[in-house]
Amino acid sequence: MKRVLLFIFLMLNVGVLPALAADPVTILDKVAESEQEQLDLQVPADTPIGHHIITIQILDDAGVITSRDVAFCKDIHEDIQWDDNCPDVLDQNVTKLEGIFDPIYLPDYDPTKDVKNVSGIVVAAFALLAAVSTSSTNSNDKNSDQDSPSEESIEGVKAGARRRTLRLAGRGDRSRSWDWPWTNFFDRELGLVARDFSPFSPLLARILQDGNYLRAMIGGLSVFLYPVSVYIGLLSLHSNTWQPTPVLAPLMIVIMGIGIIDSLAGYFVAIIFTFGMIVSDHFHTRQQILGTIGIIIIWFAPGLIASAIRPLRRDIKDSDSFWERITDYALASLLSGWVVQKMVGALPGLIGKQIGLTSHANRLAVVAGILVALRFILEDVSDRFYPQRNDELGIELKKPLKGHEAYVKMLKVGIFFFLSERYIGNSWALWVATFLMILPSVVDRFDERFPKRAIIGKAIPKGAPLIVIMSIVGSLLGAGLAGLISNKHTLLQVCFVVLSLPSLTLSILDHFAQEPSENIWRSRKGGQIAYRLSGIGIYVLLVLVVLGKDLAGWITALFN
Repeated sequence: MKRVLLFIFLMLNVGVLPALAADPVTILDKVAESEQEQLDLQVPADTPIGHHIITIQILDDAGVITSRDVAFCKDIHEDIQWDDNCPDVLDQNVTKLEGIFDPIYLPDYDPTKDVKNVSGIVVAAFALLAAVSTSSTNSNDKNSDQDSPSEESIEGVKAGARRRTLRLAGRGDRSRSWDWPWTNFFDRELGLVARDFSPFSPLLARILQDGNYLRAMIGGLSVFLYPVSVYIGLLSLHSNTWQPTPVLAPLMIVIMGIGIIDSLAGYFVAIIFTFGMIVSDHFHTRQQILGTIGIIIIWFAPGLIASAIRPLRRDIKDSDSFWERITDYALASLLSGWVVQKMVGALPGLIGKQIGLTSHANRLAVVAGILVALRFILEDVSDRFYPQRNDELGIELKKPLKGHEAYVKMLKVGIFFFLSERYIGNSWALWVATFLMILPSVVDRFDERFPKRAIIGKAIPKGAPLIVIMSIVGSLLGAGLAGLISNKHTLLQVCFVVLSLPSLTLSILDHFAQEPSENIWRSRKGGQIAYRLSGIGIYVLLVLVVLGKDLAGWITALFN
């Protein structure tokens, strides 16, 4: 039987060696002949977070010494992973964040070691923003609730309008399910507050009215969601020791679900969380502010993003409108989940630290997609059985103040500048990319002087096809740049500039586009079949894009 001598060293972090010399790692079990047997190793508690290697020296009965390296890592939760699988740890730079209750140890985030992920986030961001910006001109949604060309748009989140028509009473309108105390009071006050705020912030007015469908069904009972959201906000502060870092994945799902069901409830959680950061003195550095904003947007924005992608409600009158409603469910769920996935992936860059939540990004995306589908179901139930109640709750909002559109554009540019600076620093690329963001707003002032052509309007893709095309083009550009530029920092800088060019080109072409007339070919049976088959094909491609499949690589391989 072999006997084990204790000669164990951590080779990757020199600062750990003194600690090991004072408190050596011990092996409690004997080494069996099978290499698969697990050893019970005691790693000193002060071993830093990161990847390490243990060298085990073994003396057998014949006096022969053999060595074996065992890789392991200590993750951000300070747990030892003997399979060396710590996806949240990129390097050995770990910062101790002092919380009110317990300290948090987080490894520093280096975007140059995460270029592929950052590039993917940038490509997805430009693709989604381009699709959302053209959603209001989509002729497929003429019978939807997105019929207002002047809807709010902040940080790329456009909120769908609310349909206001006079309809016959439904079964729910004749029931008592919504006739609870305080129903009339909350209906009136929330509507008046939304109307009064609409000139200053149409987005806030939209958030205040987001739960109208729920109030239409259960009246005053829906208000109980708001004190629950306040409690959840306090719980989120306690769970992460009042730090501007994400909460654990299960609590994140709960908060995100609350925000999707009613954006106002998610907004309350966000307000509580932000106020907690302020009173705990964790809202004064740029990283803390950006990290807090990135977290709270995930909580209440997905529902608004879903309404920007596809209408929350739609009148189903025939097979064509029924097909469009199926498309609403499919696209809104898929793309909302994709947005959440990319938002979670962007959090390390905003916070400046590696976080455990990124390993749950796919799970959060799937849950977000399911919750968005649930929201659409509830909207359809409300619209079908409580039509008059919904019409009564839909209040006419005031027009935004003069200059509000310019303010929104300036805000977008400012947010883009500060977010980009977290990845590429204060460099030439930052200023060039920011200029390219400003350029479309300058060109907008001369829109009437550009000649309009219907053929350009027909050629410019919209919606899902636009997202697929821009994702493929962005991936091709990213892959080409990666092959040309070896320096990771320079690669990131160039990516931020070059990947914005397709979106800029599209916005410039849009000034020459004349809105196409109604597609007559879709009224024919053959045209409908072709339209639906092509829609299925586009959706399959979009699913592959969301799953992270390298469509650009496949296309490149076809020509090689």
